[in-house]
Amino acid sequence: MNKQVDVWEKFLPIDVKEAMYFVWSQWRKQYLPLAILILLCLNVVIAPAFMLLLTASLNVLILG
Repeated sequence: MNKQVDVWEKFLPIDVKEAMYFVWSQWRKQYLPLAILILLCLNVVIAPAFMLLLTASLNVLILG
């Protein structure tokens, strides 16, 4: 009675799957551009969080 569900097919749209398969297939051939893309995407997430923490720390230091 164990029915396996293919998560890729069930939850991800076709465009996302195609993009992931393309990136995975090109990873060995074009390592540097993909590494730069991943770092830029991470920067979009990390930079605002860092600025929030920095602003909170400065407010604590200035306001006491």
